Amino acid sequence: MNHILDWNEIWKLGHSIALPSSDPWEARAEHFERHTKTLSWI
Repeated sequence: MNHILDWNEIWKLGHSIALPSSDPWEARAEHFERHTKTLSWI
């Protein structure tokens, strides 16, 4: 059985998926802020 992948169609499918409306870095920034508040900088 020969299966030929259409990489152009796969690429288009991957880029047609809608991104989440929120910024993915926002949650990381909030986590970083909470974590650094508990650290002793001395």
